[in-house]
Amino acid sequence: MEGSQARQPIGRHARHLGLLSLVACLLALGGCRKEAPQGSSGLVGQPEPSWSYVTPEGKPIASADFKGRTHMVVFWATWCGPCRQEVEELKAVRTQFSKDSLEIVGLSVDESVSPVPVSMQELKIDYPVAVGAFPLFDSLHFDGIPRSYLVDAKGIVREEFDGLTDRGQLAAAVARALK
Repeated sequence: MEGSQARQPIGRHARHLGLLSLVACLLALGGCRKEAPQGSSGLVGQPEPSWSYVTPEGKPIASADFKGRTHMVVFWATWCGPCRQEVEELKAVRTQFSKDSLEIVGLSVDESVSPVPVSMQELKIDYPVAVGAFPLFDSLHFDGIPRSYLVDAKGIVREEFDGLTDRGQLAAAVARALK
């Protein structure tokens, strides 16, 4: 009996180690990011990718709706802590510029629509949000959220942001895009 008690803690530690290894692998493959890795997807300098989705209420929303306006497209998910933190940064930047000069649109990559309106209310999101955007996210070969790109009034992607980005960086990028 003493021998089996000695082995039990080792088995429990092995299970914890296995679980920690799995979590580490998932994080290494992408997921939520607090800090941005180096590099970009190659969107900068290119026309904005065309997209069309619906809001959680079923209202159509598309990239064409923002034609001629500087706007930021933000990929996020309700379960992503850094995405939720970034909402405050986005709202702060939004208040620094008039609605005519900057629009923000959130594209949810959640598998289900149901948590999106709940999170929008909890976070007091005051910009449009579309659901079902994982196909676009995947087609752009993005590998973590939050992930954003800034589009100028001519429809050209001017900057990309990978990971939680603070309001200072966002505001500076918007100011450059508005010049």
